Amino acid sequence: MENANNINSAKTGLLGFLVGATVGAMVGVLFAPKSGEETRKLIADKTNETLRRTQETLEAQQQRIEQKLADAKEALLRLQEQVAEKGAELKTLKVTNEAVDTEQSEQIAMLEERINNLERQLTATKKTTKKRVPAKKK
Repeated sequence: MENANNINSAKTGLLGFLVGATVGAMVGVLFAPKSGEETRKLIADKTNETLRRTQETLEAQQQRIEQKLADAKEALLRLQEQVAEKGAELKTLKVTNEAVDTEQSEQIAMLEERINNLERQLTATKKTTKKRVPAKKK
């Protein structure tokens, strides 16, 4: 958006320059006491000078715009590279997290199995203990 404003501003400035230069040249020529041939030559010379300066101004503006475009393209490429790097980092983190999740799930399953085994052993031990220890009489 800023580039569009800069371009519009440049166009407006250039148009003002051209109109001012043309009007100034015409007024100067019309009020100068010279013959018709001299006046026509002077108008042609002033017109050519104005066209030359306009061409120079346009070329300078074009160079500035081309440079800004090149800078923008370069910045875009850098940004694309950064996004690709971050994407690769995120992918690596995702794979790492999935591996950790899988390992944790396996460890939890193993611990649950151990707890179940211990509970079975405890139950079996309680049953065995009850059979071996006579009940107390009251």
